[in-house]
Amino acid sequence: MAYCTPSVLAQPHSLSAKVAMSDNDHYFAFAQIKGDVCLVQASSMPVSALSAVDVKIFRHEFISIFRFAENCSLHPADIRILEPIDDRLTRYEEDSETVFLARNVMERMRKLTDPRRNMLKTQSRRTSVAKQRQRQCDDDQDDGDEPAQVPVDASPFAPDYVTKPTSYRLQL
Repeated sequence: MAYCTPSVLAQPHSLSAKVAMSDNDHYFAFAQIKGDVCLVQASSMPVSALSAVDVKIFRHEFISIFRFAENCSLHPADIRILEPIDDRLTRYEEDSETVFLARNVMERMRKLTDPRRNMLKTQSRRTSVAKQRQRQCDDDQDDGDEPAQVPVDASPFAPDYVTKPTSYRLQL
């Protein structure tokens, strides 16, 4: 699983990111930062495309426990909120800066960080691109005078009795 690591988070921080965040105007969410999925506490105020986003980033420690890693000020292009988390499914201990997540939330995080999920997206993109190319080739080859003729036995998966029709006579 690809959880946020300190090396991913190493970047210059603005002074505004060091300001303590209050819980009443922030929410927890899974976010993608530089390709890794992290637990963040973000502002619930709308963000413009030009202003920096101040977030608290929590690193995965054990099963459903996350500990505060750092305050960060990111450009909106560097962070993507994947899924906000309902406050009822988190427990935040401010004194130890520890977040506990419910079991079903952890399952959703596993799905977000599953490498097979990313492979399937890549494969489906490749398949759709290949289909588009095939359609373009078919369109280029077609003169437009006559509709394309597809032979009956063109399918390599069709069984013999379908591709090679025979006539049967009933004897009475």
